[in-house]
Amino acid sequence: MDYFVEALNKIDIELFKFSPLFVVGLCVLLLIVWNERVGYYVWISLCIFLLVLTVGIIRKSYYETGWDFNVYIAAVSAFENGLDPYSVGNLQKYQIQASNLPFVYPPISILFFKSLIVFFKKIHLSNFRINYYILWCLFLTGTFFVIRRGDKDFQPLLLITLLTTGFIASFWNFLTGNVGLIELFLFSLTFYFILKDRYYLSAVFLSLTAAMKIIPLAYVIFFVFSKKPNSVKWKVILLSVMLFVLFSVVSYFLFPDITYSYYHSVLGKLGGEGSPIHESVGIVNPSLFFLIRNVSRKLFCESHVVSFSIYSLFVGCVIAFFSKYVLKKDRDFVKIFSLGVISFFLVFPRTSPYSFTFVLLPVYFLAKEFDLMNKFLTVLIVSAVPLITLLKLVTNVFIYGRKDYSCFAKMLNYSQSTCLLLFFVFFLVRDYFDSKRICEGTLLNDLKKDVQ
Repeated sequence: MDYFVEALNKIDIELFKFSPLFVVGLCVLLLIVWNERVGYYVWISLCIFLLVLTVGIIRKSYYETGWDFNVYIAAVSAFENGLDPYSVGNLQKYQIQASNLPFVYPPISILFFKSLIVFFKKIHLSNFRINYYILWCLFLTGTFFVIRRGDKDFQPLLLITLLTTGFIASFWNFLTGNVGLIELFLFSLTFYFILKDRYYLSAVFLSLTAAMKIIPLAYVIFFVFSKKPNSVKWKVILLSVMLFVLFSVVSYFLFPDITYSYYHSVLGKLGGEGSPIHESVGIVNPSLFFLIRNVSRKLFCESHVVSFSIYSLFVGCVIAFFSKYVLKKDRDFVKIFSLGVISFFLVFPRTSPYSFTFVLLPVYFLAKEFDLMNKFLTVLIVSAVPLITLLKLVTNVFIYGRKDYSCFAKMLNYSQSTCLLLFFVFFLVRDYFDSKRICEGTLLNDLKKDVQ
């Protein structure tokens, strides 16, 4: 048995080393012998390889995973024993593996996490890693079937590839045990009801998603760009905000004693304990805000004014390009909403590696009508590049047990955000040339009619 495990580990290591060459080889093959038939098989090969590689990395890092889910379990145990779950000291009394991580979810979420623990006890599963691995797989599968049911022009291979490998978001959720895949499932229901033209229900599920983490509530503003009457647009926005407030009020009345601690925990005011607001750069917060700040400091100076000016210019460009896309007639609202979520994600200064689940479905709905070559490029940008650039980190930390603090390695930590920016630019450039081609075709037809 030990020999089998050792052999499997060696296969994993060789697979990680070989993967960049494999992807580059596929790209070269595609460019040399491109035709629709060959391209189709090359694209399938790339998708399957990325799926296998991602599953292999998840399996390889299994024994180092689950610290966030460990915190959720400890928070429930601390609360049941009459202790404040927002105190790290109280959490450490009930943790399976020692951690300094805080619990930063609303008090009402304790009921949700408690129900998960009760469910696992009912089916006699006690290993916390197996517990959340099964649960995360169920939510990932549920997301697939929700979109399958709602999308008329369903693209199964593209969706499976993006859900599993896109921005390596699923890997980070399995690694940390974070609830990003639960949020993804709720977000898929938001898309489902948008596809069904039932915006009030989509607002309900957007509010439920925001009840876990407040940031998704900002996405409701994109309903302004729908083709519904203004009264309906603002009712949808108002409904979403009111439901979020309702959840917060109910949370307070159910748990008044710990609500105060919750807000202090989020703001990092509980005696210097960890908090999302204190997260800064790299793996913890790979947002473009910090990438731009760090690059500007290296190239220019340590001035906050310079870095903030460059970042403000970047934000202005993203808003301008999004606005230009929206203002064109006959835009599909699903695409507007998708591009809006991506635009927000690009400019928001705080994110986490596991939070990139929020842009997986937007990328799918923007890319699903691409031709085969552009789908290949999408998978390359969104899945292959982030995966390959972080293989060095994963192999060093989880296989060789060492970390690389070089400048190049630190830049790779931002690969998720930079690849999202690349896709944003890629989509807009492609849309520009498609619109231009359609316009030229329309003018040519009009000229032919005039000649006739």
